Amino acid sequence: MENKIVEMMLAHDEKLKNIEQNIFSKKDGEKLFNVLDEQSSILKRLDQERVFSNKAIERNAQRLDSQDKDIHKIKDALNI
Repeated sequence: MENKIVEMMLAHDEKLKNIEQNIFSKKDGEKLFNVLDEQSSILKRLDQERVFSNKAIERNAQRLDSQDKDIHKIKDALNI
């Protein structure tokens, strides 16, 4: 009977060690949320940069179109 109790205690002790090794602690959760917060901030900044970059590209494309029209007018005037 004692041997069975000792065996059960050892088995429970081994299971407890396994649980302690694999448990997701509050400290682990804080680390995870800190990383996620940092990534979220980076993604927000990148999205804002993308919006500004797209607007700049649109302005440059409009300017290029305008300059192309001006060049064609000058060529027509010079018969080139």
